[in-house]
Amino acid sequence: MLNINNTLIAGGHYRGEKTWNKEATSLDKCFKLYYIEKGEAILCDAKQEYKLQAGEVYFINGFQIKKQFCRVVFEVKWLHFLSDSIFLRQALHKFPLVTKLPASELTDFASTFAFLESFFNDYSMQNKTINKMVLARYLRVESLLSMVISLLAENSDLDTFYLSGQGSRLFRAIEYMNTNYKKTLTLKQLAALSFMSENYFHSLFKKEFTVTPNNYILQLRMNEALNLLSNTNLSVKEVARETGYPDPAYFSRTFSKYFSLSPNKYRSLHSTRIP
Repeated sequence: MLNINNTLIAGGHYRGEKTWNKEATSLDKCFKLYYIEKGEAILCDAKQEYKLQAGEVYFINGFQIKKQFCRVVFEVKWLHFLSDSIFLRQALHKFPLVTKLPASELTDFASTFAFLESFFNDYSMQNKTINKMVLARYLRVESLLSMVISLLAENSDLDTFYLSGQGSRLFRAIEYMNTNYKKTLTLKQLAALSFMSENYFHSLFKKEFTVTPNNYILQLRMNEALNLLSNTNLSVKEVARETGYPDPAYFSRTFSKYFSLSPNKYRSLHSTRIP
C-alpha cells in the first residue's frame, strides 16, 4: 500500500486583529487545519472570499491562498502539514481553498488542538530526545489528520481520490522511493521494480500523479528538509547530508528554487510563523 505519512510543520494558537492582513508567501504552500475559536477570518483565492467562523474546523489548501485578513478580531488553533504520500498529496491539491469539516465527527478534536503549541515546542528535537508524552501527542495529531483525510475522502467527488488499475502497478516502486529517496535512484531501477520499460514507467507515473519520478523524489527530500529545518538545530550542511545532498551549496540552490527562499531564510521565518 502507499505511504500515508505526513510531515508536521508547525501549529499553535493565534489571536489576529486588523493587522493580520497578508498576501500569500512560500510558507503558505502547505495544507492547514484551522479551528476558529472566536471571531471571523477571511481567506481569498483567485476568485472569491471564504469566511471562517467561530466553532468550525476547516481544511485549508494553502497552495491556493492569495490573501488572508481579519476585519475585527479572531482566535484560531492551527496546524500546518504536508503529505508525504504522492497519492494523498495529489488528492488534497484538488480541494478548494477552504473546506468546512463536520466538527461533530472529529473525535475529541478540541483537546488535540489545545496542546498544539506546547506539542510543537516539545516536538522540536533541539535536545534530540523524544519522551512518551511527545510520542503520545504526536500520535494524537496524526490520528486527527487521518480522520480529517478520511472525512475529505468520504465527502469528495469520486475522482478526487482515485488511482487506476495500471497506476497500482507503481506501488512497489513508490514504496522503494519512499524508503530510499536519499540515495541516487535511476529510472532503470524503478521501472524494473514495476516490471515496465523505462519510457512506459515514466509516462504512467506522470499520467497518474502529474509529476515525474524525479520530481517525486525531490518532493520527499524537500519535505524532510522542512521537517529538519523546522524541528531540529541541525546546520544547513547537516540537513543537506540528511536529505541526500553531499554538496550543501547544491542543496541550498535546490531548496531556494523549490520554496523561493533559502534554507536559512526559511528557518528564520519559521521561528515566527503564524497561520
